[in-house]
Amino acid sequence: VGNLLPNAYGLYDMSGNIAEWCWDWVGPYSSELQMDPTGPRTGKTRVSRGGSAYLRVEDQRISHRWVNSDPGWYNNDLGFRIAWNAE
Repeated sequence: VGNLLPNAYGLYDMSGNIAEWCWDWVGPYSSELQMDPTGPRTGKTRVSRGGSAYLRVEDQRISHRWVNSDPGWYNNDLGFRIAWNAE
């Protein structure tokens, strides 16, 4: 951990290994210009982002959205990260 530079949020090693199961629900983003957009507040399917070692290089970007993550579904290359802000 920490061998590469952190991302814009100061988090290390966020790409690769596993796809990230996210808090966002699947749905369209607003057409307004925004930073770090989120989907709708409710839904049936969660978003997962990024890629795992099982996927193509093109799918390793954290901006890559997967829309097949029902909250009860699991897979060996899907996980989540816990981040703590000490401020």
